[in-house]
Amino acid sequence: MASIEDLKKELAEIEIKLADPGFVSDYRKVAEASKRYAEIQRIL
Repeated sequence: MASIEDLKKELAEIEIKLADPGFVSDYRKVAEASKRYAEIQRIL
């Protein structure tokens, strides 16, 4: 299981991706990232 610090780092990485116009142009990537973001938030 990932540590709290690892999850916080992953959360920050996802936030950066979701702010990137090139990333958000691919709806599948956005859907996957958004789902993972929500999963991590529930854990934290």
